This record gives sequence, C-alpha cells and structure tokens, in this order.
Amino acid sequence: VQVEVEIDTDGLLSDNRRYWSAGVSQGVPILLVDGKPSTPRANSEALYLVRALAPPGDVLSGNVVEVVTETQFEGISLDSYRVIILCNMYRISNDRRKALNAWVSDGGGLVMFLGDEVDELSYNQQEDDLGGGLMPLKLNTIAGDPSLRNWVQLVPQSSQHPILRILEGGQNPFLEAIKIFRWWSGTVSADALNAGHTAVLATYSNPEASPAIIEKSVGTGRVLVVTTAIADWTNWTSDPSFVVTLLEI
Repeated sequence: VQVEVEIDTDGLLSDNRRYWSAGVSQGVPILLVDGKPSTPRANSEALYLVRALAPPGDVLSGNVVEVVTETQFEGISLDSYRVIILCNMYRISNDRRKALNAWVSDGGGLVMFLGDEVDELSYNQQEDDLGGGLMPLKLNTIAGDPSLRNWVQLVPQSSQHPILRILEGGQNPFLEAIKIFRWWSGTVSADALNAGHTAVLATYSNPEASPAIIEKSVGTGRVLVVTTAIADWTNWTSDPSFVVTLLEI
C-alpha cells in the first residue's frame, strides 16, 4: 500500500507532505507441524494450538497459522515464517535440523511441545552445551502417572518473563487449576545456564523440580521447549491461562 502523511499547520507547504510504500501482512506467519495428525479431533494438540493462536470469529488475532504433517515439513522452505511450532514431533532429520538451526540463528522463533511421539535420542543429538544446538535440555524419560490420577503443577522461576505474567503471584488461581499428569524429565546443563543463553522459566512441583518450560538463545533467534503434551498429559487447554500464555509465546 502507499501511505501519505500530511501536516497542514505550518506555512512551508513544500515539505508538508510525504509518501512511502509499506508492505501489509495478514498477520504473523506461523508454521505448525502436527506430529500426531491421526489423533481424534477432541484430543488433537494441533487443534488446540490453532484455536488459541487464530480463533474463529470477527476479531483477528494477528496470527496466520499453517498446519502441516512431519512428512510435508521436510520439503517446506522456512524463510516466510516468523514462528515454527513442533507439536509432539517424532524426530527432526539432519537436513531439517541444519535448516532450522540456520533459520533460528537468523531470528526465527522455534517452539517445541513434547509428547509420547518424541524420540529422545533424536532430540538429544541436537543438545549442545556451547549454545549452537537447538535443544536447551537433554531428555531422560517420560515421568508422571500414566493413569492420570496424580499430578504436579507449574512453578514459575522467572516472574519477569512475559509468557509467565498471567501465572505470577502467590496463590495464583490459574496455577492452582493447571494439572500436569505426565511430562518428559530432562536435564539442563549447568554450563548452559551459567553461559546465560539458556534459562529454565518454569519447573514442575515434583521433588526433582523437573524443567517444564525452557528457553534458549541461538544466534538472534530463540527456542522454547515445553516438556509436556498439552492435550493428552495436562488439563491446561481447559484453563484461560493457556490461550494467554500461548499468545505471549
């Protein structure tokens, strides 16, 4: 579009009007990779994510979400996206890892939601204490209660971080409502924490204080890992804080 700005309050008419061209986008382009597309619609993590990021209705969220499968993801150019979300994705091939690493280093935002489809050996190959890898932690094993009768809660570690703002404060009603039944236990390198490019934003309330939300800087971009599956392993999607947190992410 062409934009015109005019000032009509001074007497020097020759410099009162300026024109320039501006690109207009429908919204932030987000690519969501669905690692479990055959899941029944009611338990589809991708469906929850899309509805939170770009809900139907007359009011636009400012996000444009495209959903693809893991197979389709292999051949997609990443250049046109600002955010990429890997949702319970099995593994990342070497070629995609290299492309993702370059894309994040150049300013992209990569988000990973982990779940039962994840191959921890593949993900652990991308963990790098020196900061060059994509993974901010080493995955160990799936923890929690398979019967979904016992749960832990989120414990924010960084009250100043934007994505945790809605969960701030003692006896926060949102925190009390969120139940995490299962999660990936993992270890964040002390060297990475000391170097300052990796931070644990939230842990779980289990005795080991397992990392729940971890952020890592790679080049000029960021990687954010959430170590639980948002549909099958938690009740978070039924709480209003889920939508707010996801939009902040």
